[in-house]
Amino acid sequence: MSIPHNHQLTKQVVSHFKLSLSCHCGTTLRQTLWGICVLAGWIMTPAYAQSSWQTAADSSARFLADGDYTNAYRKGLQAALLEKPVQQADSVWLAVSLLARRLPDSAAVTTALKAGQYYVAQYEYDRALTYIQRSLQKSDSLHLPQYQLQARLIAARVAIRKQDVDKAKSLYRWVLRDTLARVCMDCQVDALIGLASLYVGTRPDSSLIMVRQGMATLQQIPNYQKSQYYPLIHGVLAQVAAVSGDLTTAIQEIDESYTSAKSIMPDNPLLTGIAFMYAQIMGDVNDEKALEATRTARKLLNRQSTSRKHPYYCRLLNNEIGLLRVLGRNPEAVLLADSIMQRHSLDELMSLSGSDLLLSQITRSYIEAKQDGNLDQIAQKAQQLLTLNDHKQLNPSFLYSLLGRYYQYKGNYTEAVRCLKEEARLDSLNMGATLVNYSLVNRLAVCQAQAGQRSDAYTSFSQLVSAFDRDIRTNLWLMSDAERDNYLQTTVISGLFWHLLRRSDPEPNEIGLAFDYKLLQQGVRLKMNRTINRFTHTRNQSDSSMTTVRQLMNVRMQLADQRMATQSAAHRQLQQTADSLERLMGKDAITLDNTLKTVHWQDIRNRLKPGEAAVELIWYTTFSRNGQTADSGAYSAFLIRPEWATPKVIQLVTPDDQTNDFTGEKLAASREPTYYTSVIFSRTNQKKRFTQFWQPIATALGPVKRLYIALDGQYQQLSLPTIQNPVTGRYLTDDMDIVVLNSTQDILEPPSRSSNRTAELVGHPAYSLVHSAAKKPGQPTRQRRQVTTRNGLTFEELPYSKVEVQQLSGLFTSFNLQPRLRTDEAASESAFQQMKSPRLLHVATHGYLRDPSTQLASNQLLTCGLVLAGAADTVRLKNQTDGILTGYEASLLNLHDTELVVLSACESGVGAYSEGEGINGLQRAFLLAGARSVLVSLWRVNDQLTQQLMTDFYRYWLTGASKSQALHKAQLNLRKQHPNPYYWGAFVLVGQ
Repeated sequence: MSIPHNHQLTKQVVSHFKLSLSCHCGTTLRQTLWGICVLAGWIMTPAYAQSSWQTAADSSARFLADGDYTNAYRKGLQAALLEKPVQQADSVWLAVSLLARRLPDSAAVTTALKAGQYYVAQYEYDRALTYIQRSLQKSDSLHLPQYQLQARLIAARVAIRKQDVDKAKSLYRWVLRDTLARVCMDCQVDALIGLASLYVGTRPDSSLIMVRQGMATLQQIPNYQKSQYYPLIHGVLAQVAAVSGDLTTAIQEIDESYTSAKSIMPDNPLLTGIAFMYAQIMGDVNDEKALEATRTARKLLNRQSTSRKHPYYCRLLNNEIGLLRVLGRNPEAVLLADSIMQRHSLDELMSLSGSDLLLSQITRSYIEAKQDGNLDQIAQKAQQLLTLNDHKQLNPSFLYSLLGRYYQYKGNYTEAVRCLKEEARLDSLNMGATLVNYSLVNRLAVCQAQAGQRSDAYTSFSQLVSAFDRDIRTNLWLMSDAERDNYLQTTVISGLFWHLLRRSDPEPNEIGLAFDYKLLQQGVRLKMNRTINRFTHTRNQSDSSMTTVRQLMNVRMQLADQRMATQSAAHRQLQQTADSLERLMGKDAITLDNTLKTVHWQDIRNRLKPGEAAVELIWYTTFSRNGQTADSGAYSAFLIRPEWATPKVIQLVTPDDQTNDFTGEKLAASREPTYYTSVIFSRTNQKKRFTQFWQPIATALGPVKRLYIALDGQYQQLSLPTIQNPVTGRYLTDDMDIVVLNSTQDILEPPSRSSNRTAELVGHPAYSLVHSAAKKPGQPTRQRRQVTTRNGLTFEELPYSKVEVQQLSGLFTSFNLQPRLRTDEAASESAFQQMKSPRLLHVATHGYLRDPSTQLASNQLLTCGLVLAGAADTVRLKNQTDGILTGYEASLLNLHDTELVVLSACESGVGAYSEGEGINGLQRAFLLAGARSVLVSLWRVNDQLTQQLMTDFYRYWLTGASKSQALHKAQLNLRKQHPNPYYWGAFVLVGQ
């Protein structure tokens, strides 16, 4: 129903509408209303907005001319909420406020509230407060408490934007104290979320209580999971977990927040903040996901004409450049940096919120690209601001950080150290003395080393090692396997080995620190995963943890299916499920935290006996003069003897393209025996191996009877027993017992003997179950029949593999073992899944390794595997297996009490190298599953000779020789018949 017409009011409204467009296109009421724009924070594209202006203006003009104030107000308000310049907005909102006077009293309160929201979204906080105060006064006089609650909630957001935290807390508490808030659940939830977010950094325990109370209140509302508060609550929970150091919970909560927000409010600007937070947390574990979220947030933000005023504008650009750099896509980062520098002047850019972080990333991208133009301008401006003490809204610690990077890049290390120390001093005032800024301290340590400040560099590196030790214990248990990988790769202490070890005279304390860091870094994930698997498999078989294992094995089987595209939605969903299950297993096993106790080099020395020694090889990244990462790496070796007071360190040759044959890096690339006999083991290469690799170690160590050695990098492709002294003609294992370990700290593991007498023997699988079923009884098996798997890999039958396992079965029986023979159709994937930690596991079949660069695998262990029964068939078996046991699946087997796994398979010891973890191949998969030792091959060998070697090896081992001694004796027997190392040296033993 229309309110009686008031001509005086109409004239006032029209005059304000005209004023709003006085600089534009006309004076008619329709034209005036057409110019009214901007929604209070909820964004429209210009094309859509212009169409809405026209429609709203036409309707409002007609209603106003007819004296229908109700509909005129409704349409005028609709137009007012659309985008327009601030000067026009003032007049439009005043006009709408005048119209509201002709309506019920609550309309004036509503108008003031909406105007307040509008100006908050436009970052015009003083104007917003004017309308909010008006709303409070009006609602108080009219006794409308629900509007007072809403006004105070908006005022609290303004206080947060203006960084008046105490004011915001006071307003949120007022809302929670109001009795009406107990009925208005939305207001109560809003206040609890807001207050909890303010306490995250200072009182996380209190924040957690409040946000949980908010969730409990929200759950009383029907369809609460569809409310915009649902993702917001999970976002705060993620922040609390992140601040508390619980990265796994933080990831789970922010994933729920981001996923639900995309579903509930895909176009809501609130999603911008949630996506930003998601990228911040996921950046620790999954850079690709973080980049996708960052771009989603930027896309939403760019729909706003006032996007540059948004507090996340610079931060999102900063995130995107940083993630592109981390992902090795710096050219894209430079292009984005160039576009930013073209879009903004330096003065304008530095006036924006968050520009300090953005300019830091831009600086780093330019340094990596060696583009000095814009870089010099940025540095000059930063120095000018510090000199004039004119920081504006920039944090001075950022300016020192920027200049520190700049001076390091220019080679002025002393000045770089000065700037970085000042940055550290300022940061300590904000962060406190207990928190360590990894990046800053790492840069400071490197610059101190480059400036010749040796003692200071040692102190800084020591601080980083201690922090790394503490953090891996806090974070790793509750992560998935992939998250552990990413975390360990992104928290590497850059430059420590390079700057402490490459000197001609490293100090004992420097060598010790570097050795301790290597021990801390090497095999962390392997040790933790073995512990988790052991804990899970040793619990009651009816326990929920076993259900988790079975679920995870099923998911890994599906992920291993080569037919599934790794970028598909189904694959991503499976990977998320696997991650969740792996986190759950880690959470159950967290009580075993003492298994990750810190190991120092002195612990290894103290365990060595007279005549023994330990060698730990290390590959590390080299750096150019200005501190930028180079493409190549360097090798060193730590040496310890029990009588030495301190370890020694020596430099080793760095294999390059000319010396690949020296390390055997091409082993997997060539299948011809003549290549090995005439090239790999030629007299020239044999001499290289001894003089360039072994002789420096032997000279520094002196004579030893037993050597424990952990290889690294390309040297992990080296078969040590095949290294020959060119002078004496003797091989290394002729003069000493060599035990190859994943890390020298493995010698600290107490020796143990399995009580299980079971020996699992798997060999000669029926690669095609279809052909096997079609074969008539008594029909002989074709020898050397070519078999092509569904993945395009071609295998030959290995007839001697059947003879091998059958003979071993008889041998094991004579030693009171209980052999379980699985051949032909029985040599299946399901057979492995049913195994319960046998004493030994012997596998005689083909192994394979795919090139990781051509496989978009989510896990490196998906690129290697064993070929079993049914591998050549194109359909899955009834039990959902596919005939190929990937390393990813094998790593979850129950082998926690297995003394030895023998992979009598071609190239079972090769794989992709991972810094700090070693070769990601089959040997690693079975070590992850719990096996104490794994015997693998580095190249393809004759299966008849392999059968002879294995029989001799087991006979010697089961009669009392150590595993390494048994292997040497078996190789010696074969060496007498076939002197070239190609025939007898392919197998290497790794582990206890």
